[in-house]
Amino acid sequence: MRAKHFDEKLKNWGEWMRKGKEGGLGFRNSQLASLMGRSERAEAGCIIPIDDVDASRIDDAVRSLPIELQRIAMAWYVEGLSIRQCAKKLSCSTSTVPVRVDALCHGVEVWWANHTKKIRHQISSPKNHFEN
Repeated sequence: MRAKHFDEKLKNWGEWMRKGKEGGLGFRNSQLASLMGRSERAEAGCIIPIDDVDASRIDDAVRSLPIELQRIAMAWYVEGLSIRQCAKKLSCSTSTVPVRVDALCHGVEVWWANHTKKIRHQISSPKNHFEN
């Protein structure tokens, strides 16, 4: 079962990716544009601003994963395809799609934990540039 936290982060990333395609250069044009454009999967009446920094990190995480997980990320979270549409597009069974989405969420979660640990280590042990 997908970790809800990373499923939400991937939904945010999917919106960010869609806005990047609309706004050019990989980024949205404005916050107003992001609030106006909504995906079919977005919950009615609920507008959550897109966190660009978070989405950029998730993009790094997704790009670090195997290609079949990158492809499911694009189909499920960016294109918003159904399970059946994803299966057809990715030439797999409908039972494989949720398994890959779960693997994607897990892969992003592991990347995120390692990335966070690395940043904390860098912050906790700053180098003194004046010493040899």
